[in-house]
Amino acid sequence: MHILPNAEPIKIEDTNPKKSDKVTRKSPAIKKVLILSYFESGPPQIDDILSYHPDIFYFHEPLYPFDTTPSKDGEEPISRRFIGEATEYLSDLFDCKITDSKLGYSEDIVKKMAKKAFSYCRSQPTNTSECVQQLCRSKPVVLAKTIRVYIQDVHAFLMKNRGSAKLIILQQDPRVNLHMRNRKTHPGWTTGSDMFFQGRSLCSRMLHDAQNARRLEGSGHKNFYRVVLYEHFLKNPENILRGILSYIGVSSDLETVKNILRSANVYKHLRRVNLNKWEWIPDDEAALNVDKACTFLYKYSLYNPMIQKPGIVQRYNLCQYCD
Repeated sequence: MHILPNAEPIKIEDTNPKKSDKVTRKSPAIKKVLILSYFESGPPQIDDILSYHPDIFYFHEPLYPFDTTPSKDGEEPISRRFIGEATEYLSDLFDCKITDSKLGYSEDIVKKMAKKAFSYCRSQPTNTSECVQQLCRSKPVVLAKTIRVYIQDVHAFLMKNRGSAKLIILQQDPRVNLHMRNRKTHPGWTTGSDMFFQGRSLCSRMLHDAQNARRLEGSGHKNFYRVVLYEHFLKNPENILRGILSYIGVSSDLETVKNILRSANVYKHLRRVNLNKWEWIPDDEAALNVDKACTFLYKYSLYNPMIQKPGIVQRYNLCQYCD
């Protein structure tokens, strides 16, 4: 189930409508939206943009305290040793348990994962963490983005919150993802074989999550997930954002969406972004080695392999609905 750049957004009606516009406490109708991704992009970031919607409370990378490999910048899921505690921690946050959580949160952690709310609450006379907790409970949607779990890790959370929990799988072309990651962490050190093994790890994870989402939906957990391609967002940010907001179940008229995009300076950033991101990859051999590792992902996604001809490698039509 993809949100596409040229498709008209479909309004998902709230099966548990609110009795009043002002929400003062957590109820079963509160939406819990998890964005599962595999990369940290520069601006514009879709999760950060969504945080500008007045009905959304946003936690950025709430599982970073469990990352034992900070040098990897969260590129791999967190250690299996910590996954039980980490998912419990995530469930607490979706219930806005900050001061009430048995796991405990320092002000530094609260500041890092809820920066906008923390900045506002620092100016209030109440305890900052308590203020953030109350602000979270006042919103009809709680949203968190993480690159540190598999779908199977949050299966219990999705089942427990059936009807109110929604999942957005945010994908990016694996060739671009790996090139940008390596340029940041290992400039000049990456070979074609490196890209093959990294591509195998990344693409197997992306395929695993996509297939598990379909399997869960087929087992009766209807309409709980959507797939969004970052390239589609760059092509048509208004339509993709409208599609996400409609799916979540909050106001998504075009004027609201444009105001959000302006507030997040998206139009300014887009003028600086090369929409054909795979042109950033300077090494054909590296990209072709990723393709070898990602064959099965391409069969079950909207990404296409590069086409190699004598003396040339074609770099267009690498993403469906992107041109």
